[in-house]
Amino acid sequence: MKKAIKSQRWIALLLAAVLALPVFGAGSAVAAPESAGSSAKLDYFGSRYEALAGKDHVFETLTYYELDYLLRNATDGTTPAPDDNYILLFGGSWQPETQAAIGYINDVAKEYGVTSIKNFDTKLDGPEGWLDITKTNPELTYEVSAGGSLAEPTKAASATQLNKDFTRRYVDLGALYLTNLNDVTAGNSGKVAFNYTEAGSPGTVEVNVVDSPFLFIYNKNNKDAEGKPTPIIASLEGISSAGSLTALQNGSGADSYKTALRGVFDKISPAGTKNAKYKVLTNQGYISGSYNEFRSAASGGQETPVIFTNEDPKIVLDSVTLDELKYTLSSEGTYVLLVGCAWCGDTQGIVKYVNQVANEYGVEKVYNFDAKLDGGVGGVLSYATNPRPTWDLGGGNFLHTRDNSQFITPIYTNLVNEYLPNISSEDTKKTPINNIFYFKNDEAKANNTPTIAKRVQAPYVLVYNKDNKDANGNPAPILGHVELMGYWRATHSNAAAKSLKVNSLRTLFSRTELKPSGLTAVPPTTAGGKDAKVEGIAKITMVGGNQVVATKSLEYRLKAVNEAEAYEYTPVPYKATDALLGTSINVEKPGVYEFRYAAKPGFDSENNTYTSAVATLYAPGPVVEIVVPDFQAPPTGLANLAPETASSQGKIVRIVDGEVVALPTGLEYKLKGDPDSLYEPVTGDAINVEPGHEYVVRLAAKTENGNAVAPSAFVTVYARGYKELGPPSALNAVHPSTLANDDGQIDGLTAGVEYKSEYTLEYKKGNGTDEVYVTVPETAISAGKLTGLTPDLYTVRYATYEDYSASPAVELRIKANVAAPQGLAGVAPTSTLQNNGKITGANADLEYRSSNQSSYLPVTGAEITGLLTGSYEVRYKETASTLPSATATVVVPVYVAPPTGGSGTGGGGATTPSNITQSGNTVVATIASKVDEASGTAVAVVPAATVTGLLDKAKQAEGEGKKAVLEIKVEDSQQQNDIQVTIPRSAFNGLVSGANPELKVTVGIGSISFDASTLKLISANSDSGDISFIISKSELAEENKEVLGDRPVYDLNVFAGQTIVTAFGGSKVFVSLPYTLKAGEDPNAVIVYYVTDEGELQVIRGQYNKTNAAVEYATEHFSQYIIGYYKIDFSDVSASAWFAPAINFLAARDITSGTDDTHFSPKATVTRGQFIVLLLKAYGIEPEVEGASNFTDAGNTYYTGYLAAAKRLSIANGFEGNRFAPDQTISRQELFTLLYRALSELGELPAAQAGSTPVSSFTDAEKVPSYADEAFKALVEAGIISGTNGKLLPGNASSRAEVAQVLYNLLSR
Repeated sequence: MKKAIKSQRWIALLLAAVLALPVFGAGSAVAAPESAGSSAKLDYFGSRYEALAGKDHVFETLTYYELDYLLRNATDGTTPAPDDNYILLFGGSWQPETQAAIGYINDVAKEYGVTSIKNFDTKLDGPEGWLDITKTNPELTYEVSAGGSLAEPTKAASATQLNKDFTRRYVDLGALYLTNLNDVTAGNSGKVAFNYTEAGSPGTVEVNVVDSPFLFIYNKNNKDAEGKPTPIIASLEGISSAGSLTALQNGSGADSYKTALRGVFDKISPAGTKNAKYKVLTNQGYISGSYNEFRSAASGGQETPVIFTNEDPKIVLDSVTLDELKYTLSSEGTYVLLVGCAWCGDTQGIVKYVNQVANEYGVEKVYNFDAKLDGGVGGVLSYATNPRPTWDLGGGNFLHTRDNSQFITPIYTNLVNEYLPNISSEDTKKTPINNIFYFKNDEAKANNTPTIAKRVQAPYVLVYNKDNKDANGNPAPILGHVELMGYWRATHSNAAAKSLKVNSLRTLFSRTELKPSGLTAVPPTTAGGKDAKVEGIAKITMVGGNQVVATKSLEYRLKAVNEAEAYEYTPVPYKATDALLGTSINVEKPGVYEFRYAAKPGFDSENNTYTSAVATLYAPGPVVEIVVPDFQAPPTGLANLAPETASSQGKIVRIVDGEVVALPTGLEYKLKGDPDSLYEPVTGDAINVEPGHEYVVRLAAKTENGNAVAPSAFVTVYARGYKELGPPSALNAVHPSTLANDDGQIDGLTAGVEYKSEYTLEYKKGNGTDEVYVTVPETAISAGKLTGLTPDLYTVRYATYEDYSASPAVELRIKANVAAPQGLAGVAPTSTLQNNGKITGANADLEYRSSNQSSYLPVTGAEITGLLTGSYEVRYKETASTLPSATATVVVPVYVAPPTGGSGTGGGGATTPSNITQSGNTVVATIASKVDEASGTAVAVVPAATVTGLLDKAKQAEGEGKKAVLEIKVEDSQQQNDIQVTIPRSAFNGLVSGANPELKVTVGIGSISFDASTLKLISANSDSGDISFIISKSELAEENKEVLGDRPVYDLNVFAGQTIVTAFGGSKVFVSLPYTLKAGEDPNAVIVYYVTDEGELQVIRGQYNKTNAAVEYATEHFSQYIIGYYKIDFSDVSASAWFAPAINFLAARDITSGTDDTHFSPKATVTRGQFIVLLLKAYGIEPEVEGASNFTDAGNTYYTGYLAAAKRLSIANGFEGNRFAPDQTISRQELFTLLYRALSELGELPAAQAGSTPVSSFTDAEKVPSYADEAFKALVEAGIISGTNGKLLPGNASSRAEVAQVLYNLLSR
């Protein structure tokens, strides 16, 4: 194995290991995700209102933007509907009146079946703030001197910077929506006004400031008898109905106040009822509606598609007020936040993916905060679905706290500096850093000492835990972030931008807790077993009807005795591998393991672009220790001794060879069905038990020699009553094996520890009162099982014996087999989205799954709808009396648009696309590529119609009994070093399920060929995204060229969606890479290196093909490969020698070496041990480790491990006495026999060649011993043995040159 080296490209791939490689999608739709997962919820209202603490309440916060959206979009029509009512409450926890009233409002609302009241606080910066939009001259709660810049600190403040009167936003509510507010309020708290000057505006509008709490019902289209808008249809202002604040606080005015409240709710309840008719603005409606209506304007004449559709998963984003955000940031736990809002085109560009990935990882709530405290309502443009009037609304930055040197700037800076000290963003990486600042006072301006905070852009997604610390013990609450730009209108169809966002978010969401939780250790299942594991490595959610395994970004290691000997951490694989299975990971052995969240990057856009990112590394998290205990076998020989009298207890004892012996130490027991916490330790030689109950007994967990040992599996023991037989304890129902349902069984009749031959077993079929027990036949007792049973409920017991009563009965259900469902039909989707296919002929007794799903989904109607194309398995569900049926395979075909032209016909008479040609059995589809400017990758997307055309051709060939060979050939890609070929997933699945073709993907820098089994494995990947094949060519770094020379490097990758497919289930993929021999290069010395995950170089089987001018090899996995050159010259091997090509070939691959540094000794003979080493190295078989089973004369030398491997594989049998005679010269007959066995075991035996010379034609054929007959026949007919002057010479010794030639003939084929 060569030493580890790294190229420049490999170093770049270190980022890709976290972010995944960018794969450009084909634009086909994917089935919509569904909601999944949960997380801890906070009770904001309970923390702010004493009356609500610890209570179930109906209140939800409203940001100003949410309030504006609700009032503006309360109904779609112009005529009010009876229940177009929304319940709102104006008031804040800083108001004593609202504090005193809110508990009563909650109680009365519940009386009327109300579950949601939206609460808006006019103080936008929270209870301790000052920014009350009903106050014209509020008093600041912090020190700030507006104006000034970093270059000119004393620069005069602008009017905007000096503004602290934000009452315009309150007036907007009355002028735009709450137009009868003055009619229903007293104005006791004053009025605020604003003069609108735009054309068509109402001029000066004066609005009453409400007395809080102000509860009202809003119906947007309600009008009075004269047609005047009266949207507030019922209300209660203040607490005057209670008499006074004191009366409400002490409860004396509570009844009067509640009576007044009921008057409000009566207004929206049918007469005589307490059943309020109202609507609720849900997060699902608000988030999707606001982002969709304000998505960026159309560009280039193309309408921008909506962001959220009904195919998206449950909306988990929830807009929060500033005070709600601060409460969250002060709370224990880990939270996901999004800074941004619908006004922001860049937030529009990522919000869909934030919601998608949050659902994938089971995150139930993403807190959405906007630094514009009014949501930027003054700047939203007229292209919105339901725009505001174009009055003078103050602009989009009217309440933007992330602007410099304003009275409101400290709101942003205090938030960042107090709660987000380790925030990192694109702006923090600029030179100079782009911060947000203000000056506290004139002295700060004079000294140019501003107060600053780091600036972030919207969108900014972060994971937060207030308790996290950095290596120096400083607060570092941000665990990761994503700040990626790109308007929805510009990126929705850009696969590279989407890939960057989705994969960055998956990296972020892979850690949503401070330290790993939910990890549980599972001991090995046998003594010395290698299957110990840790569960909880991933989260399982359901997205789009598919089970998603979202892996946490963990790493782990076995805890060392001391830190100086600490092991390296091993990262948990991102996707399923041999190590990671579902939600668990196999660990090396029992012991104490340290788990933590690994260091991972956060991502910012690079220079505000939307296709590249800059990474910021976040430190690994704190460690949790997981103790993986060792296996402990369950106790054996446990039995029950019945009570000796009717009033005494029974006992559980251990019986060995018919004798009662002491119980083993360390036992514990409990009643069956009790929780594990009720296990009691066993202290004596027997366990006293109450008759008539089942007990479970096990060996308790323990520590042995410093190592933890798991509790054993339990043994169930029934405690018999006095003179009562114990139940049969080893019975097992075996269901019928065919649809005839006549060969069911009950086995284990005589296997129970309680069984005695003098006991009589009896059974009955069915559970009716008329059935009677019958004796089990002696033939069944002899066989140990009842056979020939039909499906039903069977009851088995021991019959009365002497003066012992019958045992308790054991019930066993034998279930019936059911035929696969009939009459099902797959119906193709109706558009190129390929996402609304269906299966007809179904019913609710069925369940189904796609070919790449592990679990079945229930059928709910006569059709299974919303299906992607591909193969589905449908079966009858298991019931109490029937097994799951056999499956019916139904193919939902690919939608094919009506033909618009083309030539030729395919199977079934369909029009074959004009880019498909055929030569013999090979069908070639030629497609064009387009270079993605951002990444430099040439991307070729195969149209679904082209894939359908290939499928038709494949079916046609297979219908004629021929093998279908399909090729996708990319034109105009010779000059590109990164080429991606993408096939829409639905089309790919349809191709794989509809035929069994071979598929070759050819681009200018190489080709890769897959057999049908490999294609099916790729199709079965759980990631439902498009299938992409990527071939990339690069060169070694300069320092590595000094080691290997200037050699080409290739990366081969297959992606299912964003999931890399690296292994192919043992199938081999054939790779051909064009290669031009350099001057003086020996083609036999051109080799292929495989780069391991550790960066080591391994030579694999492969060679230069002169005919194709390419280096070709087969591989069972994809990785990075280098075309190398390794020529070894021997002074006794001339270039013209007949054996020179063979020796050069083997020496380059380290299969053989010289007898010294300069000589090969081609005429020297070969020993049996030497040949075994050569043979096994030629086929990549590793030697066995020391101590393996071996021949008695294997010794301890260079061939020892290889002899053990040859013995294990049955390649070498040796001589009598388990000898091999490794130092004995090998004869040709021995050599070819060993070679034949090896090729047979490895599946490498070449086929016979047409017209080959038979063995009998050689003059010394009769000298071949019988044990070598088969070997000589096969190898002669395959052309491996050609003989010398018409002779086989079976008894002759083989020279080193002859052995090299034989191996070369095989390996270079």
